[in-house]
Formats: sequence, structure tokens, C-alpha cells
Amino acid sequence: MTVTSQSLSLMTDSMQAYSKARLRDALYAAVHNNLEEVRHELSDWKAAQSNDGQLIYAPPSDSCSDNTLGSDLISEKNAEGKLIDGNIDLSNIPISKRGISINRTTTTLANSSSNPGNENIIIVEYTSSPGSLIPIKQKAHLLVTAQGWCS
Repeated sequence: MTVTSQSLSLMTDSMQAYSKARLRDALYAAVHNNLEEVRHELSDWKAAQSNDGQLIYAPPSDSCSDNTLGSDLISEKNAEGKLIDGNIDLSNIPISKRGISINRTTTTLANSSSNPGNENIIIVEYTSSPGSLIPIKQKAHLLVTAQGWCS
């Protein structure tokens, strides 16, 4: 009877660990998918096609000289209803999310002590709700693609 009880306990613990691992993987996949959408928005910003079919960028010269490409991009995309901070969409996760939500914030490096005044670099940060079963904290620094065309 003791062996049966211990075997059931081990099996239950194993199933719980497997379920938690599946949820963690699904949540990180949703974060990575959302980050790819952000990268896509960055790469498309101020992009155009030249007469000969080449991809070119036309960033505002004021944004280039003032090092504000990142903050200008964020402002413009927010006005379009894109890159708005808040909870990311977890509706495609096929398993129970157990009340977990993941918040995205998008800022620039301007307030950083390592690079004050540089608003060209965008910081995208993902965090799960406090006390979450699966703690998520991920940060990415992204450079605005159009910066390569600043003169």
C-alpha cells in the first residue's frame, strides 16, 4: 500500500511538472511571437522602395540629428494603434493559462544611465503578473532599422 501511495504521489508530481513546463513553453512562445511583431514594425518604419526596386528608408532628418528615432517611432505607432503597451494576446495558447497575464512595455534607452539622451534604441520588456505561477521577465534592446539611413 505504501508503494502504491508513493507511486501515485510521484506520478502526480510528474504530471504537474509536465503541465507547468508546457505552460512555460507556451508563454515564452507567445512572448517571442509578440517580439517578432515588434521587430517587424521596426523594420517597416519609414521604409520605401526606390524606382529601381531597392529597399530604402527615409527617416526624418530632425529625428536623426536629435537621436530620437526610437521615441518618434513609438509615438507614431501608438497613434496608429500599434506598439501600445499592455497585456499581450495569449488567446492562442491551447492550454489553461491559470490567470497568468504578460505585460509589454516599450520605451527608449534615453533614461538609461549607460546611454543617456539616446532615444534611437528601443527597449521592449515583458513581465508576468506579480505572484504568477510562471514568472516571466524578458527584455530586448532593438535598434531602429531606419537609423542606417541617417546622414
